[in-house]
Amino acid sequence: MLVAVVVAIAATVIFDLAAKGVATVGTLPQGFPLPSFPSVELSALPLLVAAAFGISLVAVGDTISTAGFAARRGYDVDGDQEMVGIGSANLFAGLFQGFPVSTSGSRTPWQSRQEQKPN
Repeated sequence: MLVAVVVAIAATVIFDLAAKGVATVGTLPQGFPLPSFPSVELSALPLLVAAAFGISLVAVGDTISTAGFAARRGYDVDGDQEMVGIGSANLFAGLFQGFPVSTSGSRTPWQSRQEQKPN
C-alpha cells in the first residue's frame, strides 16, 4: 500500500498532473484541529442516528470478541473500562473531525498466531 502511495505521488510530480487538470489534494491544513460541534441539519438527524447506532453495534461486538479472546489468553479484561475507552475515543474523534474507532477483532487472532511462529 505504501508503495502505491509513493508511486502515485511520484507520477503526480513527474507528469505535473495538477497542471493538466487532474484533481489533487493540495495543501493540507497544519496543526491540530480545534474542537467543534459539527453542524447537522434536522432532516439528516434520523439517518445520522441510524448510522451511529450501526457503528455502535459493530464497535461493541468487536470489543466484546476481542476482550473474550484476551480473557482466553489469560489477560485480565475489564469490559466496562473497554467500553469507556472506546466511547471516549469516539466522542473526542467527533469533536476533532475524526472517524469512529473500534478494537481490532480481525487482526488480534492473526497477530497472536504470528507471535507463536518460530523465526
